[in-house]
Amino acid sequence: MKPILQIATSPGHFVIAKRLMAEEGIEAVELKFPTVLAFEPDRLVGFLGTHYQEDLIIAGPLVLQSDYPRFRTALALCEAYEHAMRTMGIKSFIMHVDKGNIMHQAIERYNPPGLNAYAEDNKRIFYVRSL
Repeated sequence: MKPILQIATSPGHFVIAKRLMAEEGIEAVELKFPTVLAFEPDRLVGFLGTHYQEDLIIAGPLVLQSDYPRFRTALALCEAYEHAMRTMGIKSFIMHVDKGNIMHQAIERYNPPGLNAYAEDNKRIFYVRSL
């Protein structure tokens, strides 16, 4: 089943997103606008958030429920997020992936256009995504 995508607009949306982060063992961050949610009729199955880190606005985390088909949902969330950013007139943004995870492996393998390594720390690689 294809999830229903929606921009988080209420405090309740952010509460359930934070709950999913905790359930999936993702380090908590304070989610900001835009955060794109993926719903099945009865539950939140994933989201792609925005958070602030020092002076940067960063895309992430991308969180998916472990028991839900992940690839297509991740792709749909990324496309919706980029659409939201373009709609707001954003030309580029910072994102990060954990070293070694499936997103990092996909970036290394497919080298998508408009995505350039920016910085890294001991567990993450930061990229600039140009739209």
